[in-house]
Amino acid sequence: MEKKIIIHVDDDETQIVILEDNKLAEFYVEREESLRIVGNIYKGKVSNVLPGMQSAFVDVGLEKDVFLHIDDYHIEGVEKDDAISMKDISIRDVLQVGQEIVVQIMKDPLGTKGARGTTFLTLPGRFCVLLLNEKSIYVSRRITDESERARLKSIGDKHCPEDMGLIIRTAASNSTSEITEEEIETDIKFLLQLWDKIVGRIHKSGVYAMIHNELNIAMKILRDLFTHDVSEIYVDSEEQYMKLREYFEFMAPREVEKLKLYKDEVFIFEKMGIDRQIDRALKTHVWLNCGGYIIIQKTEALTAIDVNTGKFTGQDDLEETVFKTNLEAAYEIARQIRIRGIGGIIIVDFIDMIKDDHKNKIMEVMRENFKKDKSKNSIIGITEFGLVEITRERVSKSINEVLLQHCPYCKGTGKVYASKLISNKVRSEIAKMAKMSESDKILVNTHPDVAAHLLGEEGERVKLLETRLGKSIFVRADETYHVEQIQVSVM
Repeated sequence: MEKKIIIHVDDDETQIVILEDNKLAEFYVEREESLRIVGNIYKGKVSNVLPGMQSAFVDVGLEKDVFLHIDDYHIEGVEKDDAISMKDISIRDVLQVGQEIVVQIMKDPLGTKGARGTTFLTLPGRFCVLLLNEKSIYVSRRITDESERARLKSIGDKHCPEDMGLIIRTAASNSTSEITEEEIETDIKFLLQLWDKIVGRIHKSGVYAMIHNELNIAMKILRDLFTHDVSEIYVDSEEQYMKLREYFEFMAPREVEKLKLYKDEVFIFEKMGIDRQIDRALKTHVWLNCGGYIIIQKTEALTAIDVNTGKFTGQDDLEETVFKTNLEAAYEIARQIRIRGIGGIIIVDFIDMIKDDHKNKIMEVMRENFKKDKSKNSIIGITEFGLVEITRERVSKSINEVLLQHCPYCKGTGKVYASKLISNKVRSEIAKMAKMSESDKILVNTHPDVAAHLLGEEGERVKLLETRLGKSIFVRADETYHVEQIQVSVM
């Protein structure tokens, strides 16, 4: 599979696309007015302690206080995953209002919620993540070869200080590229030097200060998602290109030639067919190559995905038709969830299948394709009714939340008042106007559909209204009017 990273930089926005075999796989946006703060480290002060929730809020100078749960608070002598020890500790025993504290952002603010923080500080590099409050060496679960895992753990044990921990990332594995011990050691040394600088800032800074600012989105994507199978990286900003080239020359000198400056006058997303793929990712219906389709609909509680055979009728065997539709849908659903950044609870309603081996194959495809997903996810087995439940970590806004806004008329419901209901409101407004004015002529401007309901067949409804009110009523249909827009005035 060929992977490409495409970076478009505008005055106040950066958009990044990851293509897999020229198909849109992931999409990221960062705007000046809403920069991501995940990874940032702040020095703040505890503003509230909630024993009933085992949580606290920390004022770090952001618009909303940072939420901190006791599971994300480092207590000296207690391991992070030691549930037995943590169970007997109350949040008010370790945190008090007014106490100064250093926190790192785990999740960006989302909707009405503020950011979520932790005191288990981490510093990610290209090959490793330095754990400042742990003393264990971990190897990425994506690395399955036992001898390679042992080799990497040995390197971690050798170069990581005893009072710290380390996660060795997938990018460090020789199964993906020939990464030397020296390159991993260089990465660890860089992170240790960075930590020394952060410690100095913690001691010198007052409260409500940002101690460490995470990389901008372009550099962060390259650090976290760049692997040997990325064949090309295009960026359409010379300034950003020079910054990324400097970063590459230091962090990945062997890969620097993959970075290319895009100079064509045609918009880079248009040139590479990305804009059309983004448009499709914003639609509710997604057509499959076989003629079937899936419908993706988000509610407040969950996202529902429905699979339909659509135009695909198959040959003679209904079960085989259903299986082929579900199989293609399984591939596409995994891809669409990544593209759209859908998080939380996801319910997939596959078309009912009779054969167990068909059901097992669908689950196998789903699990295999979700391995590509960097966000934590869990897939629960298929039910007898064809339902599959997926949970996926929500780490940022979805593509819909970033690129779309609620309709100013329907306020996001997707529906407006029926024309008949609006025509009834117009009749009521006409009656009010008739009582208030001595004029014998009333003019109504409204949408054509409302006008049709108001007039009735051959104008019978409006004639009856004229007789009842003793007024002449003129109805003007205006296609520029929204269906809920009306204007009633005297002539």
